[in-house]
Amino acid sequence: MRAFTYSRQSLDLAEGIDRQQERTRQLAAQRGYTIVHEYTDNDVSATKSRAKAQWPRMLAALEAGEADVVIAVDIDRLVRSLRDMLSLMDTGAAVLTVDGELDLTTADGQFRASMMASLARFETSRKSERQVRANDYRVSVGKPNPQRRRYGYESDMRTPRETEAAVVVRVFEAVAARKSLRSIAQALNADGITTATGKEWVPVRLREMVLRPYEAGFTYRGETIASADVVPIVSAELAGIARAVLADPTRRTTPGPTVRHMVSGLVFCGVCGDAMVYASTYRCKANSSHPSIIKKTLEPIVVREVARAVVTYTGEVRDGGRTDIRDLVAQHAVTEERVAAIVRDRDEGLVSAPVARARLVELRDEREAIEAKLETARSSSSTLVTLHGLAQRLQGGQIDAVSARFLELELGEQRELIRQLLNVTVNRGRGAERVDVEHLEAVWLNFGGEVANDD
Repeated sequence: MRAFTYSRQSLDLAEGIDRQQERTRQLAAQRGYTIVHEYTDNDVSATKSRAKAQWPRMLAALEAGEADVVIAVDIDRLVRSLRDMLSLMDTGAAVLTVDGELDLTTADGQFRASMMASLARFETSRKSERQVRANDYRVSVGKPNPQRRRYGYESDMRTPRETEAAVVVRVFEAVAARKSLRSIAQALNADGITTATGKEWVPVRLREMVLRPYEAGFTYRGETIASADVVPIVSAELAGIARAVLADPTRRTTPGPTVRHMVSGLVFCGVCGDAMVYASTYRCKANSSHPSIIKKTLEPIVVREVARAVVTYTGEVRDGGRTDIRDLVAQHAVTEERVAAIVRDRDEGLVSAPVARARLVELRDEREAIEAKLETARSSSSTLVTLHGLAQRLQGGQIDAVSARFLELELGEQRELIRQLLNVTVNRGRGAERVDVEHLEAVWLNFGGEVANDD
């Protein structure tokens, strides 16, 4: 009889294939079969698609009648699903395994093969469930699961790698300062900094880093938990601010046409309220007969008002109806402790399930209110981070000095600052007097507050 041998293993271990081939050859020799071809699938899982493996080529050869029997070490090496078993049955070939022979040309053989494939599939599913439970438990107690090395950490996934950790902090601070992911990626690539796999940075990878901040502590089901094993790279506060920036619905997520002018789309028509765009002058997008203003009149006003806001920034989070982030984080932690205590009491039988459920419902509204305030405070604080970073880089507090430093920023950074700090409207009339500027952060400047210029 003409025989094919088939060897497969899920891991890339050459000796495993060699052992399988040796055993199938010995069996073929004992039976007096002639081996026509040896098919091997190394590092191939039978539970996943084998479209590019040797398996479909062997099936095609069997259907063409090139062999009478397939020899394998055991049925698990051949199939792990009923679908594959049915494909093998359709070829009409016999199956011979080292631990016993299956004849797929008979009803009895097909029944036995189907049962064995079902059992193999069951064992695979049970093993997968055990692995999922084990991984879930490890994460719940703050232990990382084995995985590809994450950027910023050593291969143990616990210890920060100093050079990469500095880059991670740089990324989080840049996002918190409302720099675009595209500009951050370009800056990293320009500095010759690559990912953990040696590739160039792309915005999607940076977004993933910020929104799933393993670097800010260990996360379990969306919550950051204490871990004695993983050393965080960035603070939870900075991570929260960066996430709030990316979650801001007003933030543009697609680049669209390149904006070339500082306040295009950021100032508004005083007649209809529509945005004004640049076309030789800044003019109303909806109606060309509405107010228009030349660039050299409008942009210096905007730059100076941004500088006024920066100069008056003290480095502290103003209340303005918003609670300090640290206080909110502390309140949230207390609420989480109360929830955990109720769950423990329920599990230990100290309170009944209905009583525990009622107490948890009472805490739910309080918890959600704190989380809403915290998200708002973090989003607002991202602007203050930008202001703080800009103010710290200045040697003095003069308006002219701040204005000059502002003009040195990237256009995207300039526009983000303007978007967060000012609401600018251009009314009908002539001259600079028709430009109405409302400060969104430095609100005291809306009521006649002045800033001395020491230049």
